[in-house]
This record gives sequence, C-alpha cells and structure tokens, in this order.
Amino acid sequence: CTSSDCTSGAYDCGNQTGDVTLGCSIKAAITHVSPRSGPTAGGTFVQIRGHKIDNGTGYFCKFGVQTVPATLNTSSLLVQCETPPLLKNGSVEVEISISGGYGDDPDRDA
Repeated sequence: CTSSDCTSGAYDCGNQTGDVTLGCSIKAAITHVSPRSGPTAGGTFVQIRGHKIDNGTGYFCKFGVQTVPATLNTSSLLVQCETPPLLKNGSVEVEISISGGYGDDPDRDA
C-alpha cells in the first residue's frame, strides 16, 4: 500500500508484489453487538457498531464459520445482518468484513 491509511494500519493489504497490492481491505474494529444472544435456529437481526465500518462496500457478517450478507445503515453507522442457523449452542465469534476480506464469497467455508 502507498496511502497513509495503509501504512498507519487502517488497511490490511495482504500480499504485495511491486506496486500492485493484492487483497487490500479495510480493518474494522467491532465495539458493540446487539443483541448479545439469540436462538441457534438463526433469524436474529443483529446490529454491529464499530470503528472504520463506514469506509467501504461489500459488507458481510461472520458468525463462527458461517458468513452472511450485511448492510451498512449510513444514518446510524451500524452494520446490520441476520444470524444464520448455528451448528451448536454456546458462544460464537462475530466478525464483519468490509470491501473484501474473508467475505468475498458468502458461500465459501472459512
């Protein structure tokens, strides 16, 4: 990356070859997830607040190993998605992808 955002850590630029950057995506930090729980059957509407979440396109949420499409509510700056059916009870890690990252293909296994 050549932009100051890339060198300051705002982007994860993955592999680089010469002046060509491959897989440059924005790093976002989740600060709040609401609600904090839901049924394993899925279908819970989730809102995610965080830093640098409004700087991209192509939003996805990841719950454990399952990725689902997401949207950015530009007025409230919340990423919004619906939980998929989960494979087990208990805690699950929540992540968001913006402008690429792991979420290029929501059907891909992570």
